[in-house]
Amino acid sequence: MSISLPWGTERQSIRLQSGSDWLTSRIWWDGVDAFEPEIGPYFGCLAPQARCVLDVGAYTGWYSVVAATLNPASKVFAFEANPVVAASLRRNLELNCLENVQVLECAVAEADGQGVFHVGGAGLPPSSSLESEWQGLYHSISVRTRSVDSVLDEAGKPPVDLVKIDVEGSEHRVLNGMVRTLRRCRPVLVVELLPKFRVSFLDSLDSLTREGYDFYECNPEALIPIAPGIDALMKVRSMNFLAVVRNSKSFPLLEPFIREH
Repeated sequence: MSISLPWGTERQSIRLQSGSDWLTSRIWWDGVDAFEPEIGPYFGCLAPQARCVLDVGAYTGWYSVVAATLNPASKVFAFEANPVVAASLRRNLELNCLENVQVLECAVAEADGQGVFHVGGAGLPPSSSLESEWQGLYHSISVRTRSVDSVLDEAGKPPVDLVKIDVEGSEHRVLNGMVRTLRRCRPVLVVELLPKFRVSFLDSLDSLTREGYDFYECNPEALIPIAPGIDALMKVRSMNFLAVVRNSKSFPLLEPFIREH
């Protein structure tokens, strides 16, 4: 199926496998704005200017395809550990003739190695994780783990401007493995945080704050500032958050969306 994107100056269209997954089906029936409307405006604003994008937990590639389409000159790294889902991801890239996306079939963690990946059932493949709390969901597989710093070192240290992280509780592992990248590039981070895993994210939040990041709740109408600390984080109903450094090149793009106190 073909979908017209609501962002970008040229009203680009992308193609997705019809009915191949729940995400595609939802977009087909309800439109692009029905899927994570609290992220779309900001991702669509940032992606055309992003030189390098990391899609960590890429699933079937929605954000990878959007980023690569909105900026054909960019380099996109799509990380997906589930081999069945990774095959659908590659198919969506082929449908759009995208050559600026590199698929890495691995889980992202603190370091390169091996891990146990707990995979969701046929109807819940995005609900997969390295975290032991997901054990028994459907079945578990052995996967390769990579750190972002290791992957980007091998790739020649490209300038990362935008990172989307959706890894079902392993967000702290991803950030612990990309410390050098954060300090070198100061990318914007779009992070899904499930309520039950927010406590484990607290150390990462403290580290980001020390590195100069401000944290925001993603809302369809605005980016709402969140005070540092677990109390404020736990009160937020949205599951998606954005972190940005105020003196970064991307901040002026987001500033009009920020709702100051």
